[in-house]
Amino acid sequence: MSVMSRTKKDCLSFTVSFKEIFNYIKAIFVGRTKKMTARNEKEAAAAELQAEKMQVEPANEAENVKNKIDKSIFSILLALCIAQRFFWYHIADGVY
Repeated sequence: MSVMSRTKKDCLSFTVSFKEIFNYIKAIFVGRTKKMTARNEKEAAAAELQAEKMQVEPANEAENVKNKIDKSIFSILLALCIAQRFFWYHIADGVY
C-alpha cells in the first residue's frame, strides 16, 4: 500500500472515529437531559433507552463506513496492480 493511500485511509478512519465519539457524547448529554426532565418513571426509562440506542447507532454506522473504506482502498489497489501488469505485458515488452 502506498504512503498516500495509507495516509488517506488513516485520515478517513480518524474522521469517522471522531464523528462516532462526538455522537456518543451527544447521546450521553441528550439522555441525561431527558432523564432529568422526565415527569415520571416511564419517561425516564424511555429516555434511557433512547440514549442507549443513540450510543449504539453511531458505532454501527462508523464500523460500516470503515469497512467501506477498507473495501474501496482494496479495490483501488487491485485495479492499480492489474493496470501495472497490463502495462508491463503489453507496453514494456513491446507487444502493442
